[in-house]
Amino acid sequence: MESFDWPVDEIYREVRNSIVVIKSKMVTMGFFGPSTQTVQGSGFVYSDEGYILTNHHVIEEADNISVRFWNGSTVEAFLVDSDPYSDVALLKVDSSKIPDNLHPLELGDSSEIDPGDRIIAIGNPFGLAGSTTTGIVSQTGRVLSTQAGYSIPGIIQIDAAINPGNSGGPLLNFEGEVIGINTAIESETGNFSGIGYAVPSSIISKIVSRWLENKEYHHPWVGIIYEEVTQETAREGGLEEVRGILVKGIVANGPAEKAGLRIDDIILKVDGVKIIDGEDFLSYIELNKSPGDELSFKVLRNGETIMIPLELGERPSPSG
Repeated sequence: MESFDWPVDEIYREVRNSIVVIKSKMVTMGFFGPSTQTVQGSGFVYSDEGYILTNHHVIEEADNISVRFWNGSTVEAFLVDSDPYSDVALLKVDSSKIPDNLHPLELGDSSEIDPGDRIIAIGNPFGLAGSTTTGIVSQTGRVLSTQAGYSIPGIIQIDAAINPGNSGGPLLNFEGEVIGINTAIESETGNFSGIGYAVPSSIISKIVSRWLENKEYHHPWVGIIYEEVTQETAREGGLEEVRGILVKGIVANGPAEKAGLRIDDIILKVDGVKIIDGEDFLSYIELNKSPGDELSFKVLRNGETIMIPLELGERPSPSG
């Protein structure tokens, strides 16, 4: 659902002062002594209390983080929390040092967007502060595999130009609401080639609300390794259509093992929701469920359909 009440230039003027440049520095020890690596990205002011949202990979392992505002002033930022599984990070600056003439950006409802909806991406590509690009939503519910090996579900795919330095900037609808955080591009060279991605606000709001309550956020976890159902698998299982996910591995002592799932089970539905592929499966659980919630799996096993209740666990930390 979208509105055409605001032209692009009006939306830009309304939000541009809330976009910030983020620089993170990490000191590493080499053969010739210490050296400093600098990563630059984007972010935006989330609240009057000095909270700023950006990507996890922009500030990952940083020893020092600074934020530059629209008027050129630069202040030190502190990490409140970050989540590699969703590539989201929350920073905090001294609210008294936030310049005038800006207002926090509001999170919209990313579940209301559809392919074809127009969007605006703002960030600092190649250090060019406040750069704006427009485009459309190409698809929703994508699963993005990160370099660290994590899968982020519910991703918004866009065709607006996203380049290095855009990471952490807001993706806006035509009402000026943030519906995502720009997080990556699909390109062998690292430059824009027509496909960009953003973490949806539906995931961001779940995570950040916990952090603002000084609580940790834990992702729901099933504890399986799976692959897509192929035509051959569907035929062998007696399925009339190619859908569902095929269980190929089960984590010891995880929720799936405790629930009685088995290798070669085909998961067809979760809580009555039809599962077409892995994107459906991950997105449904991540966007709608929390650890401790009980799910009902409709499973095809040895040609018979059975129902299996499963209580979600907490996804293990990246460090194990």
